[in-house]
Amino acid sequence: MPPMARDDDLARVRRDRIQRLIDTRFEGSKTAFGRAIGRSPSQVGHWTSGIRNPNGDTCREVESALDLGRPDVARKDGAIQALK
Repeated sequence: MPPMARDDDLARVRRDRIQRLIDTRFEGSKTAFGRAIGRSPSQVGHWTSGIRNPNGDTCREVESALDLGRPDVARKDGAIQALK
């Protein structure tokens, strides 16, 4: 698989995981999610819409802020423990 395709796939996985966290732990509220992780609802909206993609450091910050075990959001093969 070309490197660009892998990057797009990883971005999609991260975007989907963040959206699931918002939906399951914050009743769909980007505002509440943003507040919990110290980011603006606008920035969260950019991530979930694909306007911007959260990088690995950002995902690890989300994991830390929400007390998730790594690699919940950052890595492609991680599983969000909050959904288990």
